[in-house]
Amino acid sequence: MDGRDRPSAGAGFALIEVLTALFLLAISVLALAAAHTTSLRLGQAAYLRTQAIAQVSDLTERMRANRVAAAAGRYAVGPPAQYPPACRPPGISACSAHDVAAYDLYEWGRAVAALLPAGVGAVTALGDDTYAITVSWLDAHAARAPATRRSLTTTLRL
Repeated sequence: MDGRDRPSAGAGFALIEVLTALFLLAISVLALAAAHTTSLRLGQAAYLRTQAIAQVSDLTERMRANRVAAAAGRYAVGPPAQYPPACRPPGISACSAHDVAAYDLYEWGRAVAALLPAGVGAVTALGDDTYAITVSWLDAHAARAPATRRSLTTTLRL
């Protein structure tokens, strides 16, 4: 028997290298997929928080623009109404400050409900022309948990 019939010491070595490379490639692709999924989940959570901040800011500006009704406590009346108030645009200039507050709360409540999943807003009077504005929503993209209720509260002093 000559040396040509016998398998060499390196026979099959290339196959092991290829299988190892494929295994490492598969692990890398799975890690990238997991990182992408986490990125999407965190991006959605950040988007919802940004929407909540925008809604709190919107009501804050509405209250500052209508200080008469805000000082009278017309914004701190519990959850916003589910029906449109009698006084609304285009005739809003003929409305009283209290009517404008009712309209502001109605529009704000609709926007919170439309922009945030199960979104709810509330205004609480804390005294001395100070109010707590709270927006809460359901975060279905919470880390490996059932949907979690998130909230954002800002204190406004007129």
